[in-house]
Amino acid sequence: MLTKLRDHFARIDARSLGLFRVVMGLVLVLDVLGRLQVARDFYANEGVLPNHNHLFNLRGKEEVWSLFHALSTQGEAYVGLLVALFVFLAFLVGWRTRVFHVLALVFAVSLTARNTLAEGVGSYASIALLAFTAFLPCGSRFSLDSLRASMALRDEQTSAELNDRRALPERTVNAVRLPGWSPVTVAAFGVLLQIVAIHACSALQKSGEAWRDGSALHYALHGDLWVSGLGAWVRGALGAGVLKGLTFGLRYAEIVIPVLLVVPVAFRWTRLAAAALMVVHGLVLALLFELGLYGGALVAAAALVVPVEAWAAFERSPKPGRMLTVIYDADCGMCLWLARLLKRFDLRTNITFQGNDDLSAMLVRRAGKKGVERAPLPAEITEELVQRTVVVVDVEGRVFLRTRAVAEIVTALPLGILAAPLRVVAPAFDVLYNAVATKRHRISVLMGKTSCAIPAAPARAVSPEVGAVEGAAGLTGEGAASEADEGSGTGDVADAGEVSGAQASVAGEAEAPGSAGAVALVHAVPEVSPARRTVRHVAGGLRELSAALVLAAMVVQTARQNPVPAALAGLPQPPLLATVSSFSRMLGRWDVMAPEPRRTNEMMIVDAQTRAGEAMDLFTGSAPEVDLAARGPLRMGQLWSSYLDRVRRPEFLEFQRAFRDYLGKGGPLRSRTGVDPIVAGLDAYWVVKPIAPPGGAPEGEAVGAGTREKLFTHGRGGLGTGMDAVPLARPGVRR
Repeated sequence: MLTKLRDHFARIDARSLGLFRVVMGLVLVLDVLGRLQVARDFYANEGVLPNHNHLFNLRGKEEVWSLFHALSTQGEAYVGLLVALFVFLAFLVGWRTRVFHVLALVFAVSLTARNTLAEGVGSYASIALLAFTAFLPCGSRFSLDSLRASMALRDEQTSAELNDRRALPERTVNAVRLPGWSPVTVAAFGVLLQIVAIHACSALQKSGEAWRDGSALHYALHGDLWVSGLGAWVRGALGAGVLKGLTFGLRYAEIVIPVLLVVPVAFRWTRLAAAALMVVHGLVLALLFELGLYGGALVAAAALVVPVEAWAAFERSPKPGRMLTVIYDADCGMCLWLARLLKRFDLRTNITFQGNDDLSAMLVRRAGKKGVERAPLPAEITEELVQRTVVVVDVEGRVFLRTRAVAEIVTALPLGILAAPLRVVAPAFDVLYNAVATKRHRISVLMGKTSCAIPAAPARAVSPEVGAVEGAAGLTGEGAASEADEGSGTGDVADAGEVSGAQASVAGEAEAPGSAGAVALVHAVPEVSPARRTVRHVAGGLRELSAALVLAAMVVQTARQNPVPAALAGLPQPPLLATVSSFSRMLGRWDVMAPEPRRTNEMMIVDAQTRAGEAMDLFTGSAPEVDLAARGPLRMGQLWSSYLDRVRRPEFLEFQRAFRDYLGKGGPLRSRTGVDPIVAGLDAYWVVKPIAPPGGAPEGEAVGAGTREKLFTHGRGGLGTGMDAVPLARPGVRR
């Protein structure tokens, strides 16, 4: 029981880590693509905040560091963002995972710290998750690194070897750190605690009346500064009753998720329920609001709490409707290589492989049964046919050829349902398929693979103690055995003798001689030298100390920034922990729509006067519009929403000079259109208008007098067209 508790709270399954990396990498890639659209605005010196202005005004207030503080021009900003894109893509696919994970963290911090007025809760969440998982083997599954390791571990040459899906014991996987390895570590506990803190602190701060009476989402969706395009549509399409139910759903999800994550019983079901709620909660926030990385980071975090039992059940349950037999060219090196890849993508063992050198029967795998069986071969499959094309036979005996066969194979893989359109367009690509198929043997030679009469390389010798075992694959369902490994739970390297013993124990699990699933040989699993074991012990100790430091900084910072129990609120924050939190931008402010969403619609309006004497709002390109309902949401992204909401405030007055200069050069209109409106003067206003309560005035109708505050004047000022429709909140004008 203690072992289960330890693994539940201080260990994350390698498959969960791999899935987190894929989802988080996709979120980061999409985010940086969005930042490329505003490279001039937020990452160049001609934007809203030049490097020198940012650093000078932050002196003595915050400790920030960013690679982008070294970039000045728009071209340099583009290069920096493209480098960040490459790093995030490498992290996504798991190439040199450890290196690019650390670099992804560096760039995530740099993108955030370049303009602290534009940072948001999404940046804090994504950086925190990347920081803790950087200490974990996120490339141990579902990565190019694990795929390469799996292909090297086992070099299948026959259909029997391809159909052998047994796994190495967990002891062996952990001892040699093969694909599937994941240790018990402080970092695993830290990332779980971070996920709990995000949801719990956010729930504690939602204390306003709007969350209690169910009107919170109504007000949040009518705030044009933060609502997304989809959110603006939803607020008009969904009735008050639906929004009220969704409000309660979001609030109680944040309360239930932490409870499900810490409850020490029914691990499989509580964790699965928490993961499902996190996905729904994160998607709602990501789709309806401009919160940057926040919603996506919560969805990625859901992968980290998927339990090992769920993964084991998933991989042991092939989909009967998607089970296939794939007959490939056994003499084609490229075809064999593709079959080996397919095996590693086939998580649920839906595919059975059969070489075209044996057509006496068809190999099939039945749902709920182990191994493969021999069944009658469909009459239309002939030796001449299998020499020309790949052949796929489904559970109903239907035969598919060429591109349609490829489409059926893809459909049998995880998420293959998304490839269903391939079935429709497949015939159009048969010409391309035939062109490749007729040259497959030549391509095999170019790839360095054996082909037809070209003899294969001599088989490598396998040490006697290895026997017949299956490699723990990186991109396949051939994960490590699910039994708990009490001896290697800390992630430290086991003794080499233990490795050999574990390998030998699997050697006796061979199937009966002559069976269709005959035993396959793997290359010898390398033993770990004493020197390497010592290095790993030292590195592991340093890893744990570093993870503990990040965990301590997170706990103290969270206690300072959020309402927490009195026992935590008084925690001291030594300078070292404060420095870690500040430099990493792990600021721990989980106050999304707290204590409740604003009941006013607020927006910045820039009344610019061009040299042609025209009035123009630099955010819209049209005449300034005081009526916010007619103007509509900003829809320029989280960076703009966060920046505008902060730069108007008195505590950020020092940053307004740079903003005025930026607007005088055309502002966001020039960035979007490339056209310089030649601004002669402008006035910037912050316009506030009450939001009608649910069931109140229809959209667009007056619900009370609005107010406007003139933030500053630049040049000779704007034309004031329409701006007198809303009275000034106060007469003071900043220049």
